Amino acid sequence: MEELIEILEDINPDVDYETCETLVEDEILTSFEMVMLVSEISQRMGVNILPDQIVPENFSSAKAIYALICRLREEE
Repeated sequence: MEELIEILEDINPDVDYETCETLVEDEILTSFEMVMLVSEISQRMGVNILPDQIVPENFSSAKAIYALICRLREEE
């Protein structure tokens, strides 16, 4: 989770990712930032997120993103 928070803070440092649960809903993460995030997760964490997995419920919070990463790692 710590590495994910670092990635998120590199993209947008002005957000409290520990508590925010409306990253998509409140447009805290723009579509461009989402692309950057998915790319960074792939490069730094070794997890490939497919386009059909890029849905609001998977990216609403850092916890949701981390849960997606964990699920994808289990599927490998």
